[in-house]
Amino acid sequence: MQRETGSIDPHFSLTNPSVGAARHVFDTLAHPDERQRMRPALALTWQAVTPTEWEYRLRPNVRFHDGAPFTAEDVAFSLARAPNVPGVVGGFGVMPRQITGIRVVDPLTIRLTTATPFPLMTEHLSAVPIVSRAVGEGAQTADYNSGKSAIGTGPFRFVSWTRGDRLRLTRNDGYWAPVAPWSDVTIKAYHG
Repeated sequence: MQRETGSIDPHFSLTNPSVGAARHVFDTLAHPDERQRMRPALALTWQAVTPTEWEYRLRPNVRFHDGAPFTAEDVAFSLARAPNVPGVVGGFGVMPRQITGIRVVDPLTIRLTTATPFPLMTEHLSAVPIVSRAVGEGAQTADYNSGKSAIGTGPFRFVSWTRGDRLRLTRNDGYWAPVAPWSDVTIKAYHG
């Protein structure tokens, strides 16, 4: 049995190895804590402003690994992209499928509309990695796999990926949360 990420594209696969690899390079709106309660990540706050509309206020001063600022446009792009990646294997389409409308209110505020009340919105969105709109528009899964588009806001930056062998990462010293204690990480593929 082989246990490794199937792709560096964070919206390609919902398998544990792929989600684990993506969490190093990309980030999400919220993170579950040890009791599975949602805690702020790229979103500082969220609230249901009506039974079918959620507002997310985003963390200011977050930057992608290439230095570009993180904004609500990136969230809108990611939520639209996640269910539409070609050739997807067990993809992220299920996570944002309740969303019927996305409106960017300002650079750090986004509103999401659902057809019916959906109290688990933030839990579902905590699984959707946010990618850069500027880098991701027109990008294919191969662009993420090569590293060309593997530019996130996560605790580590992509260095290289050799399918069947290893994923190499380096610490993102500009991460919005406490930086990782390791400067370089190599994730080896498991063949067992």
